[in-house]
Amino acid sequence: MVWLLAALAVADVLLIVAIIQGWMPMGGFARKLIGFVVLGLFPLLWGGAAFSYNFNRIKNVEFCATCHTMSEHVASLKIPDETMALSALHYQNNYVPQETACYFCHTNYTWFGPIQGKMNGIRHIYVYYFKGPPEPADLHIYTPYNNRDCLRCHGKAKRWNTQPMHNLRAGFKDDILSGKQRCLDSGCHQDAHLTASKIKARAEEDW
Repeated sequence: MVWLLAALAVADVLLIVAIIQGWMPMGGFARKLIGFVVLGLFPLLWGGAAFSYNFNRIKNVEFCATCHTMSEHVASLKIPDETMALSALHYQNNYVPQETACYFCHTNYTWFGPIQGKMNGIRHIYVYYFKGPPEPADLHIYTPYNNRDCLRCHGKAKRWNTQPMHNLRAGFKDDILSGKQRCLDSGCHQDAHLTASKIKARAEEDW
């Protein structure tokens, strides 16, 4: 796909140069037709193909790993899953698609979820280049993680419903389902990503 996009771009530039330099003898209608294709239709086709390619590429974990700021979070997918860090637990047990694990968990399951995810990506770029890259330990999501995104998969699972901690007291499960009790609250699943800096901080506390 990359080579195809590059070839299309080169061909378009060559046609533009050919029209400007008059290398292609043609009448007025032919010149207008080629001009429409070169300056109008061709860029639209190229832009659509490039958007489609990149839209799918940025879903991959490999893409997230290209950013140094995210390196600890991507690495946390492969720490021992017995740590019970949600990212490692879901990734290593294939509870989420491994190739697109980041996108799967960080895209809201709503009509405009994917669009909002891309807008947040643009916001990441702005912060990175205009405010400076944050330290991995300082990263946080823009809005609290919605229980809905967890319960979409777990809500009707027998294992989730029979888990003693989810039946800790009368009405506790209802509080989870309503969002009053957050899945990521302290004492529950607060370790979404157990990064190296977080592990180090805990070791210092225990010491």
